[in-house]
Amino acid sequence: MRIGTEFVAVGGASNSGTILTSPDGVTWTQRASGTVNTLSGVAWSGTKLVAVGNTGTALTSP
Repeated sequence: MRIGTEFVAVGGASNSGTILTSPDGVTWTQRASGTVNTLSGVAWSGTKLVAVGNTGTALTSP
């Protein structure tokens, strides 16, 4: 998903809580999510980034 000038993706290995960001969609940087639960989706509300995953995990940006 592209938000402004950044791409954001979630997923990865089980129990990883992986969030990735990229300025160009080619080079990715892993970011701390604060959870070990697998993340499976990401959405932009217009003001906040929301990531969701298994066991009811829901994370929002500040």
